[in-house]
Amino acid sequence: MDWDVFWTAADAVAGGLSVVCAVCGGVCGTIGLLQARKANELAEEANRTAEEALRCAHAANEIAAKANEISADANAISQRALDVGKDEILYLWDAEFDRDRLVCSVVNKCPYKAEDVMVLAFHDEGELIGGSGTPLVVPGFGHLDFHAPLLGRYLHEAAVRRAEWEVWNGDAEGPLRVPVRIYVSWTSEGGVRRSHRFEKPFGEFDRIDRLDRRPVDADRDR
Repeated sequence: MDWDVFWTAADAVAGGLSVVCAVCGGVCGTIGLLQARKANELAEEANRTAEEALRCAHAANEIAAKANEISADANAISQRALDVGKDEILYLWDAEFDRDRLVCSVVNKCPYKAEDVMVLAFHDEGELIGGSGTPLVVPGFGHLDFHAPLLGRYLHEAAVRRAEWEVWNGDAEGPLRVPVRIYVSWTSEGGVRRSHRFEKPFGEFDRIDRLDRRPVDADRDR
């Protein structure tokens, strides 16, 4: 046997195998890179899906919280409606005005006590012309008096406008009566918050007889 030929052939075979192994390694490396890229793409897609799911979860939580708020509001409204339905106490209110003392009085014309009473007065254009301020208790058949200079000025201005009209058109029939809208809010004896609105006409010569027993200056200091 020619050993030189044998070793030459063996070297050739070994070289060929090295090339094949190198090619296989390159192919495997390429496949690995492709698989790694694909894995990265899948991972990124999974992250995007997770973020979207998280956003959806947050949105769902917000919707659930809002639904709970609406449900609580609905329950509160239902409870208030139930309380109002059970509260059958009938309140009647009236109002008076004393032009000399510039005092407006809201009268509770029923035997039931009203707590946390507040009063607002508006003329027909919606401008506030009087109010009671701090909530007070008004007993049955009692009254809430408050100083109302704006109401007095409003009546005076109405009287001046009427006098100017009468100069050109002759005397008007009947005394001047100016409608004023009165808003009353209170807590009933049953513990239910109530409100009532009514209209009362006042004139420049209105008086409240019961105030005649009190000094005028004392009323103006209220």
